[in-house]
Amino acid sequence: MAGSYLVVWPKVKVIVDGKRKVFARGTELPGNAENLKLLKSIGAVVLGERAASEAEKPAKSASKEAWESYARSQGATDADLDGKTRDDLVAAYGG
Repeated sequence: MAGSYLVVWPKVKVIVDGKRKVFARGTELPGNAENLKLLKSIGAVVLGERAASEAEKPAKSASKEAWESYARSQGATDADLDGKTRDDLVAAYGG
């Protein structure tokens, strides 16, 4: 499984394909060329990729945002997450 990039700033706001996206501290972005380009475009310092095995699975009671971050760290895309509830994410990635 691919690695990921971990957001360590308090909040990162970007426009992607005309849509505003906000990544909170702790968000894991899949470690791919597109996300590396995105991070560099906003002046982020990219120290390296985290191995996929380093991503910590949130508690089942964690927020939807925490589960989305974890799912992204496991390779999920925005399309994969669209319309999913927290319980859907726990079932798919918390198993």
